[in-house]
Amino acid sequence: MRQKIYFLVIILPILGFSQENNLINGEVLFQSEHLEGINILNMTSGEGTISDVKGKFFIKANLKDTLVFSSIQYKVKEHIVTKEDLKTNNNLTIYLEDLVNELETVTIRQYALSGTLKEDLKEIPTFEDKLPIYNARTLMGMHFEKDEKDLFSGVKNNALRDNVGGAVMDINFKMILSPLVSLLKKKSNTPVGEIKSVEEVLTEQLFLEIKVLPVDKYYEFVEYLKEQPETIVAINRNDDLMVLEYLIEQSIIYKEKYGL
Repeated sequence: MRQKIYFLVIILPILGFSQENNLINGEVLFQSEHLEGINILNMTSGEGTISDVKGKFFIKANLKDTLVFSSIQYKVKEHIVTKEDLKTNNNLTIYLEDLVNELETVTIRQYALSGTLKEDLKEIPTFEDKLPIYNARTLMGMHFEKDEKDLFSGVKNNALRDNVGGAVMDINFKMILSPLVSLLKKKSNTPVGEIKSVEEVLTEQLFLEIKVLPVDKYYEFVEYLKEQPETIVAINRNDDLMVLEYLIEQSIIYKEKYGL
């Protein structure tokens, strides 16, 4: 009886030691590429390691232990240890799959566009109902007296005349805006009937002459105009003064919005 007990005391540690020293050698690949720095964890024992420059690794494991291979660039893969894996001359080869992060669809425009400009224009709301009662064409006919030879005397305020109870509009906007209108007419060689782009209408020269926004804001303002649903309709009118009126109005709105 004592001999049996002695035998068990001696043999059990040997068996336990042999089980704890099954060393598996292997390599990790993506297609034909050897992967370095892959985390390898024995979920059963809690031991871990990483693959070297050639994708090689060594880890202790027993039959039916679960090995987990992971990396931020590849999908996690689990492998259950088999008898073949524990053979001395066997090399465990693990292939990982590339991890692809699919992003959600992002809509960057308020309106869905078909790609056909004429059809898209029908779906864009216009701003005609928001126009002031007196447009630029009406203001053109209003009288403004000025001596072109007198370049030094002060400008007389005719909007609020002496002994008059109300304001009097007496400004010839045609004279004031004519230099800008002339620039507007030279803005494009686009054939009549075709849709003109924002850049064709609002050139850098015209932008500088309007003098509402800083010089370096030209391209940002052009992009802002493109995002406004009524812009295409507004800048393609036959009335150059109304086009100019819209551009000036939007310049002021943009300036106030961004605190320029």
